[in-house]
Amino acid sequence: EAGEYRLKSGLIITKSLTLSGAGIDKTILVNEGIGTVLIFAGNGMFSMKDMTLRYAGTEAADVFSASAGEVRLTRCAFLGAKTRKEGDTSYGGTGILLFGSARAVISECLAGLNQRSGVFVRDTAYARIEFSVFAGNEASGIGVRDRAQVEASRNICRENGYHGIAAQGQSCLTA
Repeated sequence: EAGEYRLKSGLIITKSLTLSGAGIDKTILVNEGIGTVLIFAGNGMFSMKDMTLRYAGTEAADVFSASAGEVRLTRCAFLGAKTRKEGDTSYGGTGILLFGSARAVISECLAGLNQRSGVFVRDTAYARIEFSVFAGNEASGIGVRDRAQVEASRNICRENGYHGIAAQGQSCLTA
């Protein structure tokens, strides 16, 4: 249903779930408190379409993260992630964080105005990213490292601080 829904803390989803909004500019989920707006930590399927997730808190946080399972993100926006740096280590700041064994398809999405990356894929996670826009992120539009794999096609990466697309370690990136 259309509307702006305000949270005092992030949501953690551990079972299969589909969230369908009324449109990217009509259904908005905002976390004003501490923590990632939405975490998927299940082994099933998580699907989200036609909505925006936005972080509006002051502490370090990502907007969306998944550590396992299958993820489908369609016509969604991921905005406002904040980062905190301690020495050489940074925390939070990513619009879409995929790690562990997560497998995702990201299509027609926007990830922007995040203090690190629009999307970051690490460990052995996999992502197919298509027809999406990554803009105004302070580090990279799309980042991949470790043994993660990303297939990216027909995306726009613009006005990001360091890179449109960054690949590190033994990652595999096909663009």
